[in-house]
Amino acid sequence: MSNTHTTIGVDSPHTTMLMHTTRCNIIGCNADLLLIVMRAISDVSWIMPRWCATIIIRYANAEPSDDAYLRVFPDPVTSSARIEIFDSFFAPDLSRIDRAALVAHELIHIHISMIMRWSRRIVERRIDGPSKDDALDELEERHEMVVVGLEQAFRVALERIIETEQ
Repeated sequence: MSNTHTTIGVDSPHTTMLMHTTRCNIIGCNADLLLIVMRAISDVSWIMPRWCATIIIRYANAEPSDDAYLRVFPDPVTSSARIEIFDSFFAPDLSRIDRAALVAHELIHIHISMIMRWSRRIVERRIDGPSKDDALDELEERHEMVVVGLEQAFRVALERIIETEQ
């Protein structure tokens, strides 16, 4: 396993308005996979949450039990997040825009994680019985709907940005 440490937020041509940097540790990628990961992260580095000081990206070298390409574990308490990358992220049929949009999706989850954490606590404290599970399920479903909607909007922006580069 190789460890690569790089700073995201300064080198990308799309981050000139970014006023912070996020330390990004990429673990477990060989050189070829590292290039793919770095390109996808660089394409969406302008979406990085300002509060997130460190993102650890770990290549899982496996397939998840569901159809995920990536999985995120935000931790607002420590101002950090962990993203796991699965083999499916490196599928040859995924385009540069597809991969960037997948990373954007996870970054959006990081953005929303603080309010989701707070919302879950409120539901868990104030709702009892079967209604609690229903409320938590509804909260998760609406959360994912917001994330997917924003991902689609970012995809349009990414298509325009990447198209102008070529």
